[in-house]
Amino acid sequence: MMGDAVLSGVQNELRSVLHSVVNTGSSTYNTLASIGITTNKDGTLSLNSATLQNALASNFGAVSKLFSSANGVAAGLNAQITQALATNGVIDSRSKTLVKHENALTDQTNQLNTQMDALTASLTQQYSALNALLSSLQTTSAYLSQAFSSLPQVQGRPNG
Repeated sequence: MMGDAVLSGVQNELRSVLHSVVNTGSSTYNTLASIGITTNKDGTLSLNSATLQNALASNFGAVSKLFSSANGVAAGLNAQITQALATNGVIDSRSKTLVKHENALTDQTNQLNTQMDALTASLTQQYSALNALLSSLQTTSAYLSQAFSSLPQVQGRPNG
């Protein structure tokens, strides 16, 4: 499902939460990057332990609020993931749509197999009929060849 628009949308929403600015009461420690948590090119997170230790030592309350406040990273991630995974959420809806498409393709495959079986039977019947006709014509040809060879030959004289 790589490249699926629904999953890309969910991924973008999660990235948005991870890169959001949170009101922590501190202008220094209000993003994950400011405390040493950054996103790599492949989407994974990296931690700079020294930066995190410094942030915790300098302003533990702001770092705590960054994660645990009502608009913090943890609450934002929880809200986005809960919404995406909910019954009738975007992932559930996409899953149901994919199941419907799979069932439709299975039905089409079954119909095509039935049509191919019918065509195979029809062509086999036609081939058998043609084979019987050819055999009959070969027998008639052999009979006529024998009959013509047993007829007296007429010797013609040139008109002159």
